[in-house]
Amino acid sequence: MKTNTILTIIVLFLVASNSNAQTKEKIYDSEKVQVAPQFPGGEYKFIDALQAAFEAKKKNAPSIIDAWLVIEKNGSVSKVVASGDNGAFSKSDNAFLAKIAPKWKPAKVDGKAVRCRTFASLLVVKEIVSGQGSAKEEIDTDTSVYFARELEKNTEFPGGISQFENYLAAQANIPDKANFTGSMRVMCIVEKDGAITNIKTSGNLGMPMSQEITRVLAESPKWTAGKRNGKIVRSHFICVISFSEGKTRIEIQKS
Repeated sequence: MKTNTILTIIVLFLVASNSNAQTKEKIYDSEKVQVAPQFPGGEYKFIDALQAAFEAKKKNAPSIIDAWLVIEKNGSVSKVVASGDNGAFSKSDNAFLAKIAPKWKPAKVDGKAVRCRTFASLLVVKEIVSGQGSAKEEIDTDTSVYFARELEKNTEFPGGISQFENYLAAQANIPDKANFTGSMRVMCIVEKDGAITNIKTSGNLGMPMSQEITRVLAESPKWTAGKRNGKIVRSHFICVISFSEGKTRIEIQKS
């Protein structure tokens, strides 16, 4: 009996040691890995799956709009920091979401799986596809606002993406710019005259930074509007703005 007890203690110690070793390993940002973590069907599918599991387990579960995640080497989710319509989730809800979150394909560096911090978001504007395969808006009812894939010429900041990055870096009041790290998804509408309207942001950089990015975008010089069938139209512009080591990087997302 005593021998069995000792063996049990040893096994539990080894399991705990292995767990502690993993949690002490470096967590990479998704921008710093060679292969980013992936969820089958994309991050929107992940949010949908997580929301469904949440609602199945909790009555009146709040809606998830976006979440910061830590993806482990085996693809499991060990940490969730989520937010929704009513702001940041509680610690208990975040811990529960981590327990029920479906697995990802892990990030890789030099061919080896690594722990990675990534961001998943559900866009404010969703789409449905009709039987003929044409995209229509589900929330924004103004059908004259088109997505990038519906345009023959996309909207553009004066001078292109590099100038847009320079503009944001120069105009945005970023605290401790050299050490500021994080990312934010931005969606807006580029009007026919090139003005920016309907700016929406999601991420975990806080309300002050969200307001600052919104201000800078609203004050930006007139853009080149998108074109469809030879005509200037209103269009959605969606991007992820990343801040790291004093640099600003923009990744355009074509819906």
